[in-house]
Amino acid sequence: MLEVLQAVQAMTTGNATPQEYTSRVANAKVQVEKYLHTGEGDRVIKARVYEAMIVHLLAATAWKAKIVNRQSDYEEVGTHPGLGFCPDLRPLLDLPPPTGVDRPPAMNRGANAAENLERVWLCAAGKIDAVEQAIKARSG
Repeated sequence: MLEVLQAVQAMTTGNATPQEYTSRVANAKVQVEKYLHTGEGDRVIKARVYEAMIVHLLAATAWKAKIVNRQSDYEEVGTHPGLGFCPDLRPLLDLPPPTGVDRPPAMNRGANAAENLERVWLCAAGKIDAVEQAIKARSG
């Protein structure tokens, strides 16, 4: 699974389009879900894989919201479970909207996350590093 996640992460540093990235995330999600539902594998590694995947799903959702600029998409980002795995984003999420802009809290959190997409990807990279460390620890 590490290679699958690393391939997704590689899309964040190149010239991938939002569609290419979202497609790669969707394909990885299928593979990760199969892995998570097998009876085999280390619980800690599976937890780290899940966290990395959910943060990339958050990033894909945030990128889409940034492009389409709709309230419902920003609210989806603002309530996404992946936000809980990125504590370094918390101060950015809680920033107030620009002066004169009135947004519901979930929409504001989502807009702030979308505006800081690079930070979401940085969080995902950290989660992938945690997968790699868990694998190394298990291998001893």
